[in-house]
Parts: sequence; C-alpha cells; structure tokens
Amino acid sequence: MALIVASIDFGTAQSGWCFSSKNDFKQNPTHVSAKQWNAGTGISLKAPTCILLNQNMKVIAFGYEAETKFAELAKDKKHADGYYYFKKFKMVLYNQKKVPGNFQLEDENGKKLNAKIVFSKAIAYLKNQLLEMAQGRIMGGKIENDISWVITVPAIWSNAAKQFMRESANEAGIPDERLSLALEPEAASLYCRHIPVEKSGEPVGKSGSAEMSSGTDEMSDEVKMSAVNDGAVVSSFKPGRVYMVVDAGGGTADITVHEVAKGGKLKEIHTVSGGPWGATKVDEAFCKLLDDLLGKGILSKLKMENMDDYITLLRDFEFKKREIDYDEGHITIRIPFSLIELVQRNGHAGILEAIQASPYAHDNDIKTADKDKIRVGKTLARRVLFESVKQMCTHVQGILDKPELKCCSAILLVGGFSESPVLQSDFRKSFSKYNILIPDNPGMTVMKGAVVFGHRSKDIQSRVVQYTYGLKVYKDFDPALHPFERKTKASNGKEKARGCFDKIIEIGQSASSERPVVSRSLQPTGDFKSFDVKLYASTDKNPQYVDQPNCFLMGEFSVNCQTSEGKVGSATVGLIFGDTELKVTAKRDDTGEETTKLYYYNFDC
Repeated sequence: MALIVASIDFGTAQSGWCFSSKNDFKQNPTHVSAKQWNAGTGISLKAPTCILLNQNMKVIAFGYEAETKFAELAKDKKHADGYYYFKKFKMVLYNQKKVPGNFQLEDENGKKLNAKIVFSKAIAYLKNQLLEMAQGRIMGGKIENDISWVITVPAIWSNAAKQFMRESANEAGIPDERLSLALEPEAASLYCRHIPVEKSGEPVGKSGSAEMSSGTDEMSDEVKMSAVNDGAVVSSFKPGRVYMVVDAGGGTADITVHEVAKGGKLKEIHTVSGGPWGATKVDEAFCKLLDDLLGKGILSKLKMENMDDYITLLRDFEFKKREIDYDEGHITIRIPFSLIELVQRNGHAGILEAIQASPYAHDNDIKTADKDKIRVGKTLARRVLFESVKQMCTHVQGILDKPELKCCSAILLVGGFSESPVLQSDFRKSFSKYNILIPDNPGMTVMKGAVVFGHRSKDIQSRVVQYTYGLKVYKDFDPALHPFERKTKASNGKEKARGCFDKIIEIGQSASSERPVVSRSLQPTGDFKSFDVKLYASTDKNPQYVDQPNCFLMGEFSVNCQTSEGKVGSATVGLIFGDTELKVTAKRDDTGEETTKLYYYNFDC
C-alpha cells in the first residue's frame, strides 16, 4: 500500500494539488499539504489552468506565472514567436464520446498542437511540483514509488474522455497501477462527510476570499460548513439520509445524489447528470455583452491586435465578477485605450456613442464614466451574465421532482462557482424547503476530497450506470423478431441474426463498485487462440441492435486464451460498471487465474 496519496485537481478554470500520508489521514482525514501559488494580490491554493510552452514543447510557465509571462510577451509583440499558450482547455473533452489520437487544441494565437501533449505537459508540471514538496518532507530515498495518484474528472464525462486523461497521466510519468480517477462531486461529498458544520446563514470565513490564504501549506479541519436551515450536518448524516451534491466548477456542473449506507459509506441513487453551466459561461456572457455594447466581433479584433490588453481586460473581470451579488449598485469596467481606438475605427466618437447605437441604448443599467469606463448595474449583470445559474437550477428542479427523490432533504453546493453570491442566493430562493449546505472554500473540496478518495475509495459502495450496456452478438435468426436483412449463416450453416445488442445492464440500475455485474464463459472459435469482445452503450433502455440510433461502441478488448503449453482454453469474462472507470475481469477456466483491467486493454488469460 502506498505511503502517500496525492491528488491533482485538474480543473477548467483552476488547478491545484495536495497530498497526505497514511499516518496523517488516520489522525485527521482532512489534513493535507498543498501548494501555495503567488497570485500577485495574495496567496492562492489553486492557479489558473493555463500553460505556456516553447516551440520545443518545453514548459515555460504554468498558472499565474504563465498568465504574466504571456502578457509580457504580448506587450512586446513576441507572443506569437515560437510559443504556445493554452488556457481553460479542459472543456474540449466535454461531451466527447470518442477522442481520436490526433485530436488538436487551438491556443490563444490560433496555433494548433496535439491535445495529449498539452494535457500531459500540464499534469507532469503539477506532478513534479508535488514530488518536490513531498520529497522535502520525507527523509530517505526517493518516494515516487510510494505515492498513489488521484486525478479528478467530471462525473458526466464519457469513458473516452476519462481514458484520455489516464493516457495523458501515463505520458506524464504516472503509471496505471498507481493511478485512479476520482469523480469530482464524489470527492467533494466524501470530504464533506469528514468536516464539521456550523449552523448559520453564511459560510464560515465568508469575509475572506475563498481563493486566498495567508496561512501555511498545511490545511486541516479548520474548514467548516454552513447550513441555511437547521438539522443538516453532513458529517453526522445517519444511514438512509439522502442528499444531492451540486459540483459547480469552472466548466461544468455535475449533479449526483447520495444515500448514506451502513458504516458511513455512500450509495449513488440517481444517474449522474449535469451540463456546461460552469463559471466560464459567465466569462463568455461578459465577452458577448461587450461585443453587443461596443460592436460585434470587437473583442476578437482586440485579441488579434493587442493581446496584452485583451488579457488584462479578462483578468480584471475575474475579480469584478465576484462583486456581483443581490445588493444594489454596479460594477465598473475599465476599457483599455486600444479597445477605444477600435470603437473609433468602427465609426463611433467613443464608447458612449457606441452604446447609444447598441441594443442597450435605453437601458438605465448601462452607463459610462469618464471616457474609459462602463458602469454595469448589478441587476443587468445578474440577468445577462448568470443565465447558466438559471439553467442549473432548472435542471436540479427536474431531478428533485422525480418521485424516487422525494426523500432528498439537503443540497450540498461545492466547486469554485459555488462561491458566487448569485449562485448561492438563487439556490436558497429556488430550493427553500431543502437544507442548502455550503462548505467554507467550496472550491477546495474536490481537490482535498480526492485525497480522501485515494485513501478510502471503497467508501463509494455503488453507482448508477449512465447507459444501457451490451455486447455485440449473433442470435439465432427468428423471422418474427429479426428483419430479413439481418440474416446471415454461421460456419456450421445455422441461420443467425447479426449485430444484435445483448443487454447486460440497463440505464438507471445500480452497480457495485467491486463486483462484476455479469460473468460469461467464452471460448475462441475455429482455429483462433483468442476472442474479441465489443461492448456497446445506448441511452435507450432496450436497444435491439448495435447500429440503431443512440447506440455507440464503448470499447473492445481481446482475450488471449492460449496457455503456456500451447493449448487453447476458455475464460470467464466479467464486467464491473460501478467503479469510476469501466473494468473487466478475465478468469481462466482451467487454472482459475484472474486479471482485472480497464476495458480498453488487451488480456492474456
């Protein structure tokens, strides 16, 4: 067993890492060591997910340092000369059922690079930072082989996207046998099961920035949680208690529902769901608002001609958007001189004249101050910039309205976007009959919870499958059931129906995280020494054929059944659907030897 569990929280907007030893975890499950990033205005426990590479693919900088370095290069007009700058690139994997090996990312300069290079370089940078700190804490030899690694992924990601992250981690130097993937809302839920709760209307420590810290790199259970209503203490929930977890991050919102099982373990009781409703949607809405105010496509021109001013404008908004709440007032946006020049080139005397010609000409929530400032009323800012929060609330309501979730009594808000006063207020108003639980520093719960998951992964007892899974098989042809065009003949002359979907488990069913759902003894045919198994998935409950709409190939693997003596035997194949990644077991029928692998591996049985 590994001496240390290390987590890399690879987020859309921000990333970070932390770790704890076995001994630390036994004494205090919430005690971790973490990187402190210099954010310029303070110390942050996470950094922006942005990376600067040179033309030789060497990492020049990551995080705040990458932002600053790229802005300096842009100011000197050197940013396009032999550099690649990627930011908030994780979202490219959202909704990807297949991720081809030549998948390309486009950087801020419009240049393309293989996605796996970018992801693996970023993971390697974070991994090496962690190793440096961990090595400094432990005397003796190298500790790299004594670390179990956990990388966070959205729960709504496809198996293909998870596989891509695993392969990127492999290229970053993390071997499969010491790597696990943690689903982000699960990690946060596990962490919150260990922290104390204060019953009050606001999160503990709300007066300080949730992203900043002036303490040491040791983080422990001083973190607390607030409950809007009485009677909700996550760490003391008894078996049978049901609560929803809403992980609102930078790119996505992941929603899952947990029931506390015997021994304090957790069961997922509703299919995980969500959408692209993270904090980056606020950024996109801000850019659209400026385009509507100052001229369509004007920000794209600013980015092309004055990259440094473009970066500064968006960086300033990162801080401004935290001021948006339900109080009266406004936020002030300073417009760089280069953007004012673009407005003038479009035929307007200044930003006031541009606004007067915009769709917001008669909106009292939009005003100018001096010649280089726009004042946006908070009422308009909430309406225009936070549309994603409404979409999130609508989706959550749809889940809670289901009869099987009438027993749900609490909603746990986690993830960086959960720090938004607008999001918190909207959830309190929309779900007033539920206990709304918000941990202090909700953006840290996934990162720290991934360490808890690494120490106690079996605390997630079961999960609900997202698809109907089945194998591609030939069935005995029945003219009453099968279309004539499906008919084919087997080598023995028997009529078969090709391309049939042999269902293993149905969407919405619960599956154990350890035990196979189904086991079947299979043997190669003819002179073959192995057999191929093709696993298909569908969003329908009862698909009949693998090539019908809503069906797709999930993965395939080969089972080699030749023994060391050259004989060909059979193997019993089992499928485990309840883990964070799809796994298969292959047990040789003659020797009983068993192997468990991820579904896309080849097997030697």
